[in-house]
Amino acid sequence: MKTELQLLIKELEKEYNYLRKEQNRCARERDFQRANAFRKVLIYTGAQLRILNNLNEPNYDHIKSLKKEIEMMRKLIGNSKKKFTLRFLKYKITELQRQLSELEQQAKAKTNDDDKLLECIEDVINHHLQSFQIRFEGYDITLELVRKDDALQLELRSSKTFQLSKLVSKPGLAELQKMGFLNAQENALLLLNEVGKKSTLPILTILSRITYDVLGFYGMRKAAILCKK
Repeated sequence: MKTELQLLIKELEKEYNYLRKEQNRCARERDFQRANAFRKVLIYTGAQLRILNNLNEPNYDHIKSLKKEIEMMRKLIGNSKKKFTLRFLKYKITELQRQLSELEQQAKAKTNDDDKLLECIEDVINHHLQSFQIRFEGYDITLELVRKDDALQLELRSSKTFQLSKLVSKPGLAELQKMGFLNAQENALLLLNEVGKKSTLPILTILSRITYDVLGFYGMRKAAILCKK
């Protein structure tokens, strides 16, 4: 049975495929202005899809990269006639396939419980929870979503007393600014006013971008979710 996150991914994949189809159609019809408009939305949707796929499968990027590398090696085999090169490529493919198999067979230990995370977001939106926190195991960072009257506030801060700039890289801090966060010495704040639509997807996407693009937490990292009524 698919989780709520997997259902969200499926819907976003449909949207992505539709946008790509429309972009290609406009390009064939030489309507380059509309094709470019679809392209911009397609890039944004693709970025969202990648983030959610990484949340669903912590090794998603690595698995995708290995598959592309194997495909490239197979094409090189088809174009090569040198025995030494062929032997090397076949050996390389075998090694990459072994790595791929290991990743695909690993138990999918999630960064957090996806369904619980979605439930917490919905409960804060619907006034059933005042806030919830995500604390990453072995790392002094806390993510907190808090209800502030009719808006939501997302805060990224040190779990102790350290400055955020000492815990997050410069590219990570720049990514926070792109997302609209106000940077302070100890924390970063983002006020979310558009919560009337009752949609968890925008908030889930922001949380995922922080996890992967700001903090760089890929692979198997555990987290605890703490709720406050």
